[in-house]
Order: sequence, then structure tokens, then C-alpha cells
Amino acid sequence: MFRLVYLAACLGLASLAGVLYYGHTQEAPTLVAEHDLQVGRQLIAGDLMVRRVPASSLPEGALNSPDQAIGQFVAFPLMTGQYLTPRHLSHGPAGSALTGGLPVPPGDRILSLPATPAAAVGGALAPGDLVDVIAVPDPGKGSPATGLDPAGNTVLGQRVLVIGLRTDQGTPLEADPSSPPTGTARLGSVLLAIPDSEEQRYAAAIGADTFVLTLVTG
Repeated sequence: MFRLVYLAACLGLASLAGVLYYGHTQEAPTLVAEHDLQVGRQLIAGDLMVRRVPASSLPEGALNSPDQAIGQFVAFPLMTGQYLTPRHLSHGPAGSALTGGLPVPPGDRILSLPATPAAAVGGALAPGDLVDVIAVPDPGKGSPATGLDPAGNTVLGQRVLVIGLRTDQGTPLEADPSSPPTGTARLGSVLLAIPDSEEQRYAAAIGADTFVLTLVTG
């Protein structure tokens, strides 16, 4: 009797080991990067390949077909051979959630510029507006920034595209006067699309100046 119980236990353990082995060795198709992919790239067939790997090694939600990714945009950097999951992809290019569909010029960067209502047309700006950006030296911020005129105001940009408005807490500021009021929310910054070549000038100015934004009407 004891031998029968022992034999049954051995058979049970062997079956369990077989199930575990099969689970760890069973292969499944998964989508991987054919080569290194940078943020913002719109995926094409040549960027992707399907590879069979042990199912137990796959992250949750791993994609398994190029159709699930082709035409979408890379949201996080991907290295060659890296598995693709939905979190690596977005339906629009980087920053599309901020642009609201506005046609941002290729190569431009989105920058947040501190602004008060009094210095930004009373806060009566809206996405799509064009503004001139004037830097005004601010003694309270220390030395004037390199490349800016310490003796007076500096025009940083002309006909600069407004992407959006933010409150002083960083949340979107509703610019539509027909929408419900937002309580005590007030303008704290303006999102602008600026040329790549101007990034350093704007960054330097943020550290040394305050800003006046004038609305371009023609």
C-alpha cells in the first residue's frame, strides 16, 4: 500500500514538473524593435519584427503583431530587440497632447514661458494666436543673461505660435469665455512653439528676465 502511495506521489510530482517545464518553454510570438527607435518616430514595417520567445518572459500586454504598432509614434526610447507594449506607443507625435492639433512647424520645440495676465494681453490669449515675445531685465533675478541687452528690452521672438495656456499650478487654463469659470485659477505660463536654434536664448532669458507678450493681429 505504501509503495502505491509513493508511486502516485512521484507521478504527481512528475506531472507538475512537466506542466511547469512546458509553461516556461512554451513560445509565443511577440513584437520587437528591429533597431533602436527614438521618441517621436512614426513606426513603419521596417522598424519592427516578430520573434518567438518563451511566453513566461513576456511583459504584460506585450504586442504580437505589426498591425498593432505600424503608424503609431514612439513614446519612449526603444532598443534593438526590445519588446513593444502599449505604453511604448502613442497615437500622435511627442507633445501632441499639448498642441491640440495645431500645426507646429517641423523642428520647433514647445517651451513654457512664465507669464502674468498683465504682461500677456490681460490673459486674453488662446491657442493658435501669434505673439511677439519681449524680455525685460529683472534685477531681482541677478545678472543679465548672456546675449541679451542688459541696458534695455530684447525681442526674443516675433510671430511666435501660442500652443496653450497654463495656470500657476501647471494645469490647463480654459481660454474659452463661454466655458464654466475655473475659480481662482489664473494664468501662470504660456506654451510657445519656438525654433530649435532659439532654445538656449529663451532658457537664458527665463533665468534673468520677465516677459511681455504682445498679440499679433495682422
